[in-house]
Amino acid sequence: MDPVSCPVCHSQVTNLSYSAKIKKIVNANNGMKASGGERGGRDIHKCFECEVYFCHPLPTQYKLLLEYDSSDDQAFISQNEFRYNTFKFHFRRILSELGLNIKDLYITDIGAASGIFLKVVNDLGIEGCGYEANKWLVQYGRTEYNVNINQGSIENFTPSVDKLDVVSLWDVLEHLSDPYAELKSLSSRLKSKSLIIISLPSTDSKNFKLLKWQWPMHLNVHLYYFNKKSLDRLFSSCGFRMIYNAKYGQRLSLGYLIYRAIMLLFPNVSVNFYKSSILNRIPIAYSVGQRIYLFEKL
Repeated sequence: MDPVSCPVCHSQVTNLSYSAKIKKIVNANNGMKASGGERGGRDIHKCFECEVYFCHPLPTQYKLLLEYDSSDDQAFISQNEFRYNTFKFHFRRILSELGLNIKDLYITDIGAASGIFLKVVNDLGIEGCGYEANKWLVQYGRTEYNVNINQGSIENFTPSVDKLDVVSLWDVLEHLSDPYAELKSLSSRLKSKSLIIISLPSTDSKNFKLLKWQWPMHLNVHLYYFNKKSLDRLFSSCGFRMIYNAKYGQRLSLGYLIYRAIMLLFPNVSVNFYKSSILNRIPIAYSVGQRIYLFEKL
């Protein structure tokens, strides 16, 4: 078998790390969802140069956007109260540790889902807008939170004229078909000192090293699995430097976590634990290797 070129650093020193026995790319629920994803479904290769894991073959970004376009996602929005508190905690910590003045900032949230991070931003008195591929989530965010959210993706980004741009990609980078091309596109439009916030599951984590491809973050909607080294390589090649790196602990309801666990273990079983009024009120703090990183445009 000919070596597969790494999409991040273009090295040919790669090998097959995980072979999917059954090639299953999307759920049987009419496309991809923010709350979706099943284990396996794609072959995964490792690059020994930059240490990224990547799926091969990769779908086109156009095909991905179509898959995310219109499916409703009641399970995802059921957790918005918990996500609000998680975003607020981590974003306020970032503002404090970096000494950022909220009056100087303009936030663009890409992959904004139902706009719950934009609600945090607005409640803190910061201007912002968002883009989301799924039109059902866009309409939900507009109706429920009155946030400035539109259907779109990175290509729709427009920089602020007189404020410091902060682009957020919460749990987005690992879903992109070509992160390098998307970041180069962003970089070409961002001013010096602009910031990008990302969160994603890290293969530096003890969870990944212990569980390998039984890791709960091994999902068919994840096309890349990064660590600090591969992120440094990717972002530096696009004109950014890493300035922040922290654990991304989250809270979700017990009912939702049970739902997600069953979906991973028994993907053909239909369960709705997230709808339980009792289980959905019990918050559970968890972390299975997710981290937050900040990058500054040079």
